[in-house]
Amino acid sequence: MPQMMTINELAESNIIRMRHTKIRRTIKSDPDFPAYFIGGKWQIDVEQLPDWIEKRRAHHSRPTAEKPRRSRPQKPVEMVHNVFTPGWDRARQMGGASN
Repeated sequence: MPQMMTINELAESNIIRMRHTKIRRTIKSDPDFPAYFIGGKWQIDVEQLPDWIEKRRAHHSRPTAEKPRRSRPQKPVEMVHNVFTPGWDRARQMGGASN
């Protein structure tokens, strides 16, 4: 028969060094966590915990390709002087030929 512990017993035993709130969140978010709802309480199968830990370790330790940094695409800067200063002539201001 498998050895079962409640959430509080597991948190106090320091087998996985998680507080009871983190254990509850893990039960809710990770379907592979060896927890079963029996008799109105969550029971954790202590014999399956090492396998769960190894799966997690293997998942988190595999090398990942470095993701490129995402940045906002750079837009070309447009000359908007004609909008703000009507009559402004770029050629005249830049020393070009005047009409």
